Amino acid sequence: MNELSFKRSQRIRSLIIFFILSTAVSATAQVPSVISTSPPNGAFGVRPDLEAIYITFDKPMLWPNLIPANNCYNISSNWGTPFIIKAPWHADNVVRIGREGGEFVFLNRSDLPAGSVISLTLNPPGASNECFRDQEGHLLPPFHLSFTVRQHPWDPPLEPQVLSTNPPNGATMVNRNISSVSITFSKPMNTVVRPPIYGSGWGPSSTSWSADGTTLTLTRDNAGTPLPEGQDIVFILSTDDANPLRDLDGNALQEVTVSFTTAGDMMQWTENTYNVDIIKVPADPSKGFYWHYYLSIPKALANPSVLYVAPNNSGWPAVDHTFHDIKARRTLCWETQNVFNWRLDVPVLVPTFPRYTGLYLQNLWLDPFSENNRIVELRRIDLQLISMIEDAKERLRSMGYSLYDDVFMNGFSASGDFTARFTLLHPEIVRASASGGGTSTLPVSEWQGKSMSWPKGISDISIFTGRQFNLSAYRYVPQFIFIGDKDGNFNPEGWEMAGRVYNSIGAAVEMRLYPGIGHRYSDEILSDLGNFFTSHKTPRTTESLSVTKTGTGNGIISSSPPGIHCGDDCFEMYQHGTQVSLTATPLAGSTFSGWSGGGCSGTGLCVVYMDSSKSVTAKFTPTGNPAISVSPMSVKFGPVKVGGISVPKMIIAKNTGASELVIHKIEIVDPVSGEVSHEFSQINNCTTAPIVKGLPPCGITITFSPTLPFGKKNAFMRIESNDPKKPAINVKLIGIAAPPKISIAPKSIQFGSVGAGNSSSPKTITIKNTGTSDLVISSIFIEGNHASEFFRSEDCISEPIPQGGSCDVVISFTPAVPFGKKTASMVISSNDAKKPIVNIKLTGLTPPPKISVAPLIVNFGSVSVGEVLTKTVTIMNRGISDLIIDAIDITGADASDFDQTNECMTAAIQPGGSCLMTLKFSPASAGGKIATMTITSNDPNKPVVRLSLAGSG
Repeated sequence: MNELSFKRSQRIRSLIIFFILSTAVSATAQVPSVISTSPPNGAFGVRPDLEAIYITFDKPMLWPNLIPANNCYNISSNWGTPFIIKAPWHADNVVRIGREGGEFVFLNRSDLPAGSVISLTLNPPGASNECFRDQEGHLLPPFHLSFTVRQHPWDPPLEPQVLSTNPPNGATMVNRNISSVSITFSKPMNTVVRPPIYGSGWGPSSTSWSADGTTLTLTRDNAGTPLPEGQDIVFILSTDDANPLRDLDGNALQEVTVSFTTAGDMMQWTENTYNVDIIKVPADPSKGFYWHYYLSIPKALANPSVLYVAPNNSGWPAVDHTFHDIKARRTLCWETQNVFNWRLDVPVLVPTFPRYTGLYLQNLWLDPFSENNRIVELRRIDLQLISMIEDAKERLRSMGYSLYDDVFMNGFSASGDFTARFTLLHPEIVRASASGGGTSTLPVSEWQGKSMSWPKGISDISIFTGRQFNLSAYRYVPQFIFIGDKDGNFNPEGWEMAGRVYNSIGAAVEMRLYPGIGHRYSDEILSDLGNFFTSHKTPRTTESLSVTKTGTGNGIISSSPPGIHCGDDCFEMYQHGTQVSLTATPLAGSTFSGWSGGGCSGTGLCVVYMDSSKSVTAKFTPTGNPAISVSPMSVKFGPVKVGGISVPKMIIAKNTGASELVIHKIEIVDPVSGEVSHEFSQINNCTTAPIVKGLPPCGITITFSPTLPFGKKNAFMRIESNDPKKPAINVKLIGIAAPPKISIAPKSIQFGSVGAGNSSSPKTITIKNTGTSDLVISSIFIEGNHASEFFRSEDCISEPIPQGGSCDVVISFTPAVPFGKKTASMVISSNDAKKPIVNIKLTGLTPPPKISVAPLIVNFGSVSVGEVLTKTVTIMNRGISDLIIDAIDITGADASDFDQTNECMTAAIQPGGSCLMTLKFSPASAGGKIATMTITSNDPNKPVVRLSLAGSG
């Protein structure tokens, strides 16, 4: 999503732009109003990859983090799904409206259609009082905004761009003594407002602008101190949580991430210094995690060990996932150093979860659980982390290491919130956790008569997780919760309340407040964390066993030795080393589907060895069969350009049968070859969990991105499930790789009469794409007998012509001799399958010159012998082409008595022009004298003109 360069064109093509900005006029001055937007009023050519619209109000506003689309706003369908609507940080009078895909670089997001009109209305008629309003509650009157996307890719962008950086973006091995970084923009920027830039790894710095406002320089305050070896330096400009950088016209810079790395290798240094191996584990959706993670493994790992999990915290939202990856690697190196210093001798896992929507993903706020979150990659990252943990343990055990089933967790700030909430959601797999610098969710449904819903409390936890809070297991997990009294997140009343809540439920929570410490780790905190985790690494005298029932069936789990009767008692403490046998008994109308967790699988006896806290899941399903229902059974995408991507289409799969429906596999195949189709793609949330009758169905989002050749494309989406009657369902997918369509006007050009050697006025031929896919002009040339006399200039070959776009070819006619009618053809070759070659007829006329001489008879009369008399003769060109005088001769018996001088042979006589010839008569003797003057020219009709000369001496 970084755009560090753009192509400029010398000629701006014609395009139709309009931008309407209107607000209802209120009778009261209290009503808020819009004072500016980006794109601004009167915009010209909005960029097709626009990520967001910014609207600035005249006063601070109130709005929920995610405003429901049903009555608070309307927006054009070609904008896509609006994903974020919220105020940027530090600007409570600015709202940012992004589009789904614009916020997530891992998704395919199509550009806005060229020339399309985007319309937005805030608070349309009928909007509720909870929509856009100021902090006094006054509702914004209906507000309408529209703009048109630029027509051609070569048109200069309206919005400012980052042209270049120094060091270059992505540079490595940068000198560690670097003191400043410069960023150059395509336009003069607003330098009055402090630039909203988030920097990571750079340290405190000052900012300055060049005199023309196009270059921003960031200078380190401690420029004399070298940066760390292998340090990743990141700058995020105009993040989605900041009032963006703007040019002088108010156009907003879309988010840009600039990064470089100092000399050295931080990961290699960590491996060498702390004697570990670091591996990057790629995302594996089949295992349940959509983001890669890092694993640091001590080379001399003692058995048994505990996996240490440190949720990543980017500290700032950014669209570019590169930033989150950099921060995760830095966390891995930091935590590897910590566990080394603490002598824990444990492997470290750090995920790379993104942080696109402020705080709300990396601290397990509502977003991961929201049904409005249609992005499967961002849902239930707590479950994704569990999948990563299981994958990491499997990898480590395959290397010969012995690991306890439960894990350590440690986090600070947003990742501290994540750690505390993860411990609350999944206490069965947490051996001990530490969280600091944040605000936790309290493990109660109500407190002092007030309901406590998520994320403050757990009154609604079962609604979005599908399971009850396991209080028994939670009480058993040792937790270390800490904060400094100078931390901006510290709330004395909330801190005191949390302590009372933990005491009331008997939780094993140690809360520690550090005097004089702000939002950071101190040496004392790090020492206390080391002591905390070290104290819980060794085997315990007792271990917890939690049993969870899943599925929609009913059954009882009992244990030997006794303690578990689940039913009602699903948690028990056993002596370390105890072997516990679990038996599952389904009730009438149900069947037992199997065990998971605790080393158990299948449907037989589950034997658990209590060497650590264990969590076992038993699944019961109703008797009977599932029945899959899919709608629609065919999807038509219509015409889509080659290389583009369609508007997503949704297919719903639901279960109408008695038992759980398990979708095993979803794939899209070519109906002829049977191979996987690469033109249709899908993402779904159908294979992650069984589908239960009466509960929400699952969705499959399909897109069509055609490739060559043009034409109709077919595929089948095959859905395989455990429905015995319909084990496989084929959904027909149809799309059209719509071709371009070349349209040329005019289809012939007549230049009229043009003199030889002269050039006509230029004429323009417009090539337009009236089809869907990009029109590619492969060649343009002129052929024919007179091709060399016609000339063209264009740049139609350098860039494809998008749908609705056009390109001009400028033609001129510069004829040469011979005179007469000239013809040629301009041949245009393109990828239009129906008209691969188009011929444009070119004609012109080259008329000859036309000589006119006056007078044709020159009589000097009587002149004394020895005297000289002069007269003038005018030669005119009454034709079109240049008149060239080849020779002027005087002949006859008395030719020596006549002479001439002229300038007519030094240069061609232009059409309508003339030249003078001076004749002299100087008789050498008395008597009558006569001669003939012959003028030879390139006039084909009068190649020779003769003048009669006479006089007497």
